[in-house]
Amino acid sequence: MLKYRLLFGMLMAVAFTALILLDGWMDGSLTASAPDE
Repeated sequence: MLKYRLLFGMLMAVAFTALILLDGWMDGSLTASAPDE
């Protein structure tokens, strides 16, 4: 049972990080390149 809980926690952490990175990428705050049209 502990194995599944650790796996679920790891998946949630990865999903949360991916969501933050995706949101920052879509927002344009992570990319410091020239603003595209």
